[in-house]
Amino acid sequence: MYLNHGRLAVRLKGSVQSPSIAPLRAEQGGMSVTIHDIQRLVASRMGATALDLVSARQASARPRQVAMWLARHTTPASFPAIGRAFGNRDHTTVMQAVRRVDALMADDPAFAAVVEGLRRAAA
Repeated sequence: MYLNHGRLAVRLKGSVQSPSIAPLRAEQGGMSVTIHDIQRLVASRMGATALDLVSARQASARPRQVAMWLARHTTPASFPAIGRAFGNRDHTTVMQAVRRVDALMADDPAFAAVVEGLRRAAA
């Protein structure tokens, strides 16, 4: 799934096995990280698929929240733009996801280490 000139599109491909998105950015001529890149990275690292991150499935809520948190902290995208990239969710859902991940990181050092590892991989 990715944003293409304001329109939401979904790529139906297999799971991405890439450990980092740095090779993706190199292929793109050094462009900055995108929400689509973050979705693929989080899906591959957290045992989900990119389609899980945009679906309404509750089982995919935590990886989706982490991906939203990363999108907010590594891209210039607004809350509404991030929501649109995650299955047309409301901006308040993204705000709640960011708050939730912040709270979980404060309470659980192991979870914080996972999220920070993803953040470094996205950088």
